[in-house]
Amino acid sequence: MAASTRAPSFLAFAIAVFSASCSFVDGFVTPRPMLPGVSSAQLRSTSRVSGPGRLVGTISRRHFIAAAPATAVPVLSARADAGADVAGAVKAVPLGYQDVTVTNSGVSIPVSVWYPVEEEDSKASGMAAKYPHKISVGKIATLLTRGKLNVPSFIGPSTTLSGTSPLVPGAAPPAEKGSLPGIIFAHGYLGSRYDMMHICEELASMGFVVAAPEMPESLSASYEPNERVQRSGIVDETIGMMQRNFAVGDNLGIFGHSAGGGTSTNVARPFKLGRCAIAGFRGYGGDDPLLVVASVGDGIIPLDGIKSALPPGCRSYVGGEGEAKEASLAGEYGPGKSVAVLFDKPLGQEPLAPSHISFLNEQSNDAMVQFLSSLIPVARFLEVPLLDFDKYADARDSKATAQVMTPLVAGFFQKNLGRSQK
Repeated sequence: MAASTRAPSFLAFAIAVFSASCSFVDGFVTPRPMLPGVSSAQLRSTSRVSGPGRLVGTISRRHFIAAAPATAVPVLSARADAGADVAGAVKAVPLGYQDVTVTNSGVSIPVSVWYPVEEEDSKASGMAAKYPHKISVGKIATLLTRGKLNVPSFIGPSTTLSGTSPLVPGAAPPAEKGSLPGIIFAHGYLGSRYDMMHICEELASMGFVVAAPEMPESLSASYEPNERVQRSGIVDETIGMMQRNFAVGDNLGIFGHSAGGGTSTNVARPFKLGRCAIAGFRGYGGDDPLLVVASVGDGIIPLDGIKSALPPGCRSYVGGEGEAKEASLAGEYGPGKSVAVLFDKPLGQEPLAPSHISFLNEQSNDAMVQFLSSLIPVARFLEVPLLDFDKYADARDSKATAQVMTPLVAGFFQKNLGRSQK
């Protein structure tokens, strides 16, 4: 719909969405006023952590958007070495994919599962991966105004995201129970289970089973959570499903972006393959391997806040692409060890260091920018916070960020798997 035909009420709502910005200082969320007559103190009193990894209150997608596309990494199985080495290119490695559900507190939760296929299926011709992506204006309105704006959840654009690996229709997961390592992806506040679909596909091509559940604050609004539905419970149910139906054993890992980074460090169970928090770290005191990734270009969660939350003895690599490669090659991972990759310079030929949403999938970002395209100039004119989408609209740097991030994250899990199998 052209900007000239947008109703004033929709424009007002969109500006309200932009205004729902938060600052993150030393691990604490500080909401800014979003509604007339509501003070920061009033909003601050309603924002809290409720259960492991779940944040409730007036927190925006700017604060917790939950992705990095894929590029080639060292592989676990010989059949995966046909993968592409350019982010966004279609790989020759066919994968299995299923949309399944788990139940948490009586609510059916959608989960995407990527998995390696049996040898006979790996020789089949796969279909191009396509994933449905929904942006629910109603969900944004409900979450950011705490129900003060009543917009139907079905209102909003839908699009199709294209994956980088061919999918084999009807491919069965490996049958030998407990034989495969499993990874959970936790998206951020008002994010999507497809926000890191490229890295999920990449891990599956390496031999991992990867599951991405839709969290209660998902942008797509595919279900209505009750007050008992918690991120930690969804993660537990998802792991149980992977172990029952996808031959996953006890070798588990978890990664997440923004609020999903908090989920990855707060879920109270062992993750021998490690925990990875991207653009959203609030501290961790356990013994599982830890990888933290953050950027000085993040306008949502300042780098200094991340630094102050790092555990004692954390090995930090500060710089750009070279330092990320150094961290990956050094492989200083393992039980009780923590590594932080902190970007304080641009990656590749980009002019700026990654922003909060540079870590997200390129297609997911582009869909949101297209949705907001006619509103961004208005918000800029009114000096309304732009949720880092203004930075991304100018930089379009998700692909460059992915080329650095995917080997880093995938290598983290792979090296920890190698250590666990010795």
